[in-house]
Amino acid sequence: MNALYYNVHSEKVEDPTGRGLTDLKRGLIQTPLPPRQTFLDDPLRVLRCVRFASQFGFEIEEGTLACLAAGEVRDALDRKVVRERIGLEVYKMLRGIDPARALKTLQSSGLYEVVFAPLPSDVSTANFEALERAMRICREEPALMQHYDAYLDGRLWLAIALLPYRDVRMPKDKRGYQDPLACGIIRDRLKLTNALELLCRQLFPVSDTASVTADASRLELGQLVRKLGRDWRLVLLVETLATQEARSIADLEKLLERIKQEGLEDAHTFKTPVDGKKIRALLLAAKQDIKLMSVLTELAVLYRIEDATICEEDILTRLEAHLASLPSKS
Repeated sequence: MNALYYNVHSEKVEDPTGRGLTDLKRGLIQTPLPPRQTFLDDPLRVLRCVRFASQFGFEIEEGTLACLAAGEVRDALDRKVVRERIGLEVYKMLRGIDPARALKTLQSSGLYEVVFAPLPSDVSTANFEALERAMRICREEPALMQHYDAYLDGRLWLAIALLPYRDVRMPKDKRGYQDPLACGIIRDRLKLTNALELLCRQLFPVSDTASVTADASRLELGQLVRKLGRDWRLVLLVETLATQEARSIADLEKLLERIKQEGLEDAHTFKTPVDGKKIRALLLAAKQDIKLMSVLTELAVLYRIEDATICEEDILTRLEAHLASLPSKS
């Protein structure tokens, strides 16, 4: 950084520009050569500059910062750097110390849509309001963010970074299907992992679960967690950040706490509390299609969620009553 390097032979830090150490003490990042030349020689340095500034809490020198926003520099980054290298730099930013600072710099310098994707002309720039709100909430709501410690490996901030694209879809493919643009960004623009693309498919388009509140029944809470799956916390956060009119941050905190109090944080992993052979026997006795096995298995789980003290015999009795209410197998 700032052209400083360690000479292993002399065991000293070399400062070829004569100002690198001073800039380091001042917390300032600037290029050793004129910034235009530096960035056009290797446009990836643009993103490294942003990443180092956010990682170390440094300021970017005024002339260097102005050059980040230069049209020819943005074009060079877009045209000359392979997307895998861009994705690697961006993900390092998102799992760093201050991802919000990195995203703000990308946005203020006009690099955001170069790095991620241009917003279609018919999409309002107001989509960035959710991004601004998310960065503010992450800074001002430490109690809420404690629920998301497990996602600080980059997933939380990747989700936040993609909020401006939350309701945008790609053109139809050969099958007539329109992928969320956010998924296309992960797959084609950033070249990140399949796991991150799958996570994105859970998050976008944004879910609509605002009707489930902290006052919901234990069964409704369990059904919510099972519906949203492993990343249910992140799904709820993204939904709240994108559509805060429907669920406030305070409401989200109450909902997360209620789910925790009910012991339902892992409800998406709950297995049937009843021996499968017994469920199969009920189906055969009722002369119902064996394909109903999965339905009854899920019902058994929901009965246990609804009443944590219910015994296997009572669950089987309820399943039998449910089968009796169904039309006979033709």
